[in-house]
Amino acid sequence: MKSHWNWAVAGFVGLGLMGCQDAEVGPDGGVANYENEAFEDDVYEGEVYDDEEMMDGRETVTANKIVDQGGVADERVEGDVMASKQEFVATIREGLKDVNEEIDQIEAQSEELSEEAKQDFDERLAELKDQREQLNQQLNEAEQAGADSWAEMQSEISDTWTELKASVNEANQELTEQTDEAV
Repeated sequence: MKSHWNWAVAGFVGLGLMGCQDAEVGPDGGVANYENEAFEDDVYEGEVYDDEEMMDGRETVTANKIVDQGGVADERVEGDVMASKQEFVATIREGLKDVNEEIDQIEAQSEELSEEAKQDFDERLAELKDQREQLNQQLNEAEQAGADSWAEMQSEISDTWTELKASVNEANQELTEQTDEAV
């Protein structure tokens, strides 16, 4: 895998140097391209920083802002993000089915508890159901969200998912302990 990465980097460096064929050596000793072009069919996004001036007064353009002229690169990235989002949401929804079954099993088993223990455990079940509903709402919002807001939403959904699974495991453990004590 590492060797593939090295070849890819070497290829990008080679392509970058090809774009500097008309370049000259600037007063700072670096290679400067007067046309601000990296590749024949690519243009810079146009983000120029005033604080990044070369010694002879020419402004530089950040290399990581290269996109092709039709914005196709941005569309591809956005498409990849949206596909990743759909896959993530589908995976969580699939896992949520299992969690729903576990909550139903816990609820059924809690019927065997004493009346006092059952009342306490009913509060625990209500909390689990609230967490489950919160996760469902987050997933619904995520399905409607664009690529820009997805990263933050994904983090929130992951946190809620982790908390829900931990809460279900704790409730299951607590129920097991209470039923063992009753026997």
